[in-house]
Amino acid sequence: MLILAVASVVILATGAAIIGGLLAPSSPPAAQQPAAGTSGTPGPLTPTTAATEAAAVAPADVRVTALMSQAGCPGKIVGTQLYARETGRCTLGQTEVTVATFTDDQLRDQWVSAAKQYGGTFVVGDRWAAMADSPDAARVLADKLDGRRV
Repeated sequence: MLILAVASVVILATGAAIIGGLLAPSSPPAAQQPAAGTSGTPGPLTPTTAATEAAAVAPADVRVTALMSQAGCPGKIVGTQLYARETGRCTLGQTEVTVATFTDDQLRDQWVSAAKQYGGTFVVGDRWAAMADSPDAARVLADKLDGRRV
């Protein structure tokens, strides 16, 4: 029983060390950084620094409230729908509009495919979609949000 307890502690300590290494700050070692005041080439690109650099150039998160404001469509967040990260409903003129944001365009496309069975006209953009009850409102949304009708 004692051997089992010691083995469990060793496994837990090893796991904690691995997790700690994964959660550690991602700055490259000093040997890979150019010396102060020089224009040396940085060290090799590691998976950690590649992910950090990719995140730095990724566009900011799209927010439903920002899209509704930009479209001039007063409304509110209503919760989350299938595939969506955030969902809101607003009124554009006399037309009800549903606006949703997504973590990627594949989820957006799945949402549009599922929602088309309920009717409406759809407008999509980078990681967002909107469904309007009228084609005229969809045209306005496409113009104001730089989206495309689908």
